[in-house]
Amino acid sequence: MRTYNYIYIDDVTSTANDLVKGFNKEKLNIEVIQNKANWKDQIDNIIQNRDNIQGLILDLKLNDKTTADGLLADFMGSSIATEIRSRQSSNEINFFPIILISANENIKKLFDFQESAIFDLIIDKGDITSDSFQSIEGRLCGLANAYNVLNILLGSTKIFNDETIKHLINFDISNIDDRFLSAFDFILKKRKPDAIIKFILNNLILHQGLLINEDVLAARLGIDKNESSNWNAVVDYFKSCRYKGILCEGWDRWWMPLIDDTWNNISNEAPYLQMLTAKERVDILTKKTGIENIKVATKLPKAESSRFWTVCQAYNKPLDPVDGLMIIGQENLSPWLEPLYISIDGALKRKNHKNWLDIEKFEKLRLEPYKRYKQHEQRKQ
Repeated sequence: MRTYNYIYIDDVTSTANDLVKGFNKEKLNIEVIQNKANWKDQIDNIIQNRDNIQGLILDLKLNDKTTADGLLADFMGSSIATEIRSRQSSNEINFFPIILISANENIKKLFDFQESAIFDLIIDKGDITSDSFQSIEGRLCGLANAYNVLNILLGSTKIFNDETIKHLINFDISNIDDRFLSAFDFILKKRKPDAIIKFILNNLILHQGLLINEDVLAARLGIDKNESSNWNAVVDYFKSCRYKGILCEGWDRWWMPLIDDTWNNISNEAPYLQMLTAKERVDILTKKTGIENIKVATKLPKAESSRFWTVCQAYNKPLDPVDGLMIIGQENLSPWLEPLYISIDGALKRKNHKNWLDIEKFEKLRLEPYKRYKQHEQRKQ
């Protein structure tokens, strides 16, 4: 088993050590280092240790505590990240992942989100708990391994082609949208590992489309996974559909083309998966696979269809897009990716508002009658 070495630069080392002590040291060795007040000393220290670093973790705000010299830093973690990326681009040091871990209030107040492209992963300190150690550990290891793979590939391969893409995502590319392949090929030709990682994350892993996450998988099978005692058996049945390409250690995903193929083998003459109600999907799945104790997902309030295909970003529950309201900010979504929605009820009650912020302007016309009715009922009370 390989151990990936990260250094974690923070000005409050006691807090940083508490955050990372739950990680498996056989997989992930995180050395906490107090930030240096002098900019040059900080950059030089990273460069001098570059051969032993497979990843860099940075706090955003680095001037809460003085160094051993009694000085405060006058720069932020994002400045260090920018400088390291510049040194990597000039081949002074190998590319490796750069992670931002900071308190959510600091991210909101101090972080310029145009700088977010510098970081491979942004983690709120409040999200690091005993329940999240395994998933965060997988992502840190997956990112370190991905950069290692790409550094070797870029050092040994002069010409990229479809076989390169097939190798990286470990999938038969004949089943993939040609527009995705063209965009991927364009990014590969730039020969920058950080750009390739960002492309794979943003265009394959983090947004549903070619790949889907576990919640969307459950929705498309018509299952309430939280109420189904045998959900793991369903996941195991579709194990051949799992994504096994680069970064798979950090994100559980399933290929939608393979889900379709598997379903067609299960259902025989039944209509296409998306045409069936949740109950019809579960009935077929139970009958054909013998998996029992799976509960049919129910509609959210004010929803009419149970032909679920996505999840509501307000409730994280199954939703048919025809009952959903499109979330704002998706106008530049790549054509192979699918938009995110919230339910009407979630929008009216502004549930988990930080997950969606607002809906598209044209969707507000659909919401208006519900808002008027809600106001009318409140006045009656």
